[in-house]
Amino acid sequence: MGYIEKVLIIDDDETSIFLTKRILSSMGIGSDVQTALNGLDGLKLLSDAKKKQLPQLILLDVRMQGIDGFTFL
Repeated sequence: MGYIEKVLIIDDDETSIFLTKRILSSMGIGSDVQTALNGLDGLKLLSDAKKKQLPQLILLDVRMQGIDGFTFL
């Protein structure tokens, strides 16, 4: 498996997003990390990415308000 450049983090907890980004950075993963605070925003980012390049890795919280991770999937 090659280098993972594009990562999308979907989580409604900003602290979790911060920590996840720090962990990815320390592992040398994801020079281009996008974040979304809910499933709907995550879907919008994916829709926009279709015109460019989709993320190679999506980290998804399954328990969120509104569109949760299971609905997102």
